[in-house]
Amino acid sequence: LTLSTLSIPAQAADPATSLLKLHQMRLAAQKTLGDFYMFNGMEGDQRYARMINESLTEANNHLSALTDMPGEGSKALRSQLDQQWKGYQIDLNNLTNALKNQGYTDLQPVADLGTRNQQLMSLSQELYIKIQQESSYNVPTLTQLSREQSLLMQGIAVDYASRSASVGATFMGGGDARPMEELVSEFASKMAALEKDP
Repeated sequence: LTLSTLSIPAQAADPATSLLKLHQMRLAAQKTLGDFYMFNGMEGDQRYARMINESLTEANNHLSALTDMPGEGSKALRSQLDQQWKGYQIDLNNLTNALKNQGYTDLQPVADLGTRNQQLMSLSQELYIKIQQESSYNVPTLTQLSREQSLLMQGIAVDYASRSASVGATFMGGGDARPMEELVSEFASKMAALEKDP
């Protein structure tokens, strides 16, 4: 056991740890959008400005911990994710500063931010799958279900924040977002399935 443990640093990063970091990065990245909607809806309440910064820092920390990828496909996706995340951060900071300085934002850039966040979620999901494929490691079923639930709950929170800020589908980047009732129903049915598992 000791010998096998000592040999680990010579190999690629532990896929289970990489997948956990990626999942945590996704949650924090998703939360930045909800924090921004609350900042907008609460007319520049500085608590939400701090929450945006905290979520950005958390996402950055988790992303920077994603170092060694198991293969070429995951390396390419990791690089794309880094670029997309940088662009998203710039847009988010610009909109946050606009709210602080002039008290409002234009609708289109906010809609674009919602779209970029969705693209970020899609790309990170691709990377999540690719890491498992290239490392021949599968996340345990119950762990995966709980992660899906946490992302779903965060999505519901973002949707709720969007509605509370009276921005609705306009800020979410179009009408292709699923209704909140449907998300809540899915969460409830998955939770019921999880509770029945021995």
